[in-house]
Amino acid sequence: MPDPATSPAAETPARLNKKLVVTFAWSVALSAAAIALIGFLTDFDVDALGVMWQRLNGGLLALALLMLGVRTLFGAWRLQYVSEGTLDFTHSLRGQLAWEFFSAVTPSAIGGGPFTAVYVAQDRGIPVGEATAILLYSMLLDQFWTAASVLLLLLALPFMPVFPTTLGFWGMASLLVYFACMLAWTVLFAYTLLRRPELLEKMVGYVFRLKWLQRYQEQVSHHVHQLAERASVLRARGFLFYLNGFLITVGSWLGRYLMLFFLVWSVHPGLEKTLFLVRSVAMTLGSLILPTPGGAGGVEGFYVLFLEPLMPDVFLAPTLLVWRVLGFYLFIALGAFISLHSMRQAHLRTRRGVSAPVPEPVPVAEEERI
Repeated sequence: MPDPATSPAAETPARLNKKLVVTFAWSVALSAAAIALIGFLTDFDVDALGVMWQRLNGGLLALALLMLGVRTLFGAWRLQYVSEGTLDFTHSLRGQLAWEFFSAVTPSAIGGGPFTAVYVAQDRGIPVGEATAILLYSMLLDQFWTAASVLLLLLALPFMPVFPTTLGFWGMASLLVYFACMLAWTVLFAYTLLRRPELLEKMVGYVFRLKWLQRYQEQVSHHVHQLAERASVLRARGFLFYLNGFLITVGSWLGRYLMLFFLVWSVHPGLEKTLFLVRSVAMTLGSLILPTPGGAGGVEGFYVLFLEPLMPDVFLAPTLLVWRVLGFYLFIALGAFISLHSMRQAHLRTRRGVSAPVPEPVPVAEEERI
């Protein structure tokens, strides 16, 4: 059995609080500094807020806020769907908010999936291997969406300026090579997960050798075989299972893009709508490789690079600030709250010698169990 001293719950809330405060403070500081710099370079002043207020379309702003909810609720729905009942909607919603939080405080190139798996396991009282499988299949659906997005961008290239001219030839060429690598990675990831699940055990073992996850390595190795067992069941699911999961994923990602779209449109009626949406997709895909926590600092630079030509300079810094508050700072605050609450509860259970509740087995045929 894993040593309780090495489990996630064994670390005191005080130490967890300190680490989390440092990580998300660093993320927020990078982002805020970038926004301040952009405001300075674009000569932003208080009068710009008055101009925005005069032009503001309240209905479109309400739609932007609605899309924020769509993004979150569809993400939770997907976790519930992929888990096939292991997670109810409440646990799925907490898991989605935790995923948003951990993604905001870890490098974009790594993502918050590994940390979220540990959180979901603690919160629901299931083995880490099973929670990891749920997150991996959700990540696979994200990869399918990423691949579809890349193909759509490539198809749009002959008809509109998908990439800003300021990138230059080599910048555009580099992004095209990067997108090609993303497609190749999607194929490899899908093949490994659906056809060679035994390789996943090696991959998960490698991930949990990272400095921040080493304390969980023994616990994960104890449960990781369940990952391959679950993968063997889920990969046997029919085409409809993956199609439904993909459509839910599309709903979540559209919520992300449409939130920004309605936000900018609410203050800039002359927005080139189709080009703005296409540029938003390209910007998001490009930011996935950033090494900073949540892409902080780099995402703001991508915002200027891709979207600045599509709106007046006076709106650039304000819309960027509101977008980051809604799509980044807010999730850091919500995710930090629920993550710390869950970790405190796990710590108390450990001190009392009480294990997290384990869900009752689903009464289905053995070959259908997950």
